[in-house]
Amino acid sequence: IELQSHFTHNLLLLKNRDATIANLQNQLQKISQTHHDEMHASLLQTRKDTREKVQRECEAKWRKLQQSHLNAAQATLAKRERLIHRDWERRLEAKDEEYRRVIQNNKTEYEREMQAQRETLEQRYLAAVVTRNENVSREEQQREEVI
Repeated sequence: IELQSHFTHNLLLLKNRDATIANLQNQLQKISQTHHDEMHASLLQTRKDTREKVQRECEAKWRKLQQSHLNAAQATLAKRERLIHRDWERRLEAKDEEYRRVIQNNKTEYEREMQAQRETLEQRYLAAVVTRNENVSREEQQREEVI
């Protein structure tokens, strides 16, 4: 009986041990599955976070690149406008200079013509004075002759 009692007790212990082992295996399986699920979820979250981070970085780089291109285009446009403005200023200055020359030439020509007319008038005046003096002299001579 004692032996049977020990045997029964050992058998119960073995069943308990087997049940405990099965229970531990179940718990280990659940823990392993939970750990696997948590790791999978963590990996998915990390992957999602990484994708969002990379997307934000790419968008930021894209905006920076667009801004850089916009700034370069604006700088090129401003430079082109300055060149066009300088070209127009040079053209206007050349036209101004041409007009100054034409005006100066016209003024010089006018002064020459005026000088020629003055000289002509002076010569006519002198000729008229001489003629008048001659006429006055003749009249005086004629009066003297009459007297």
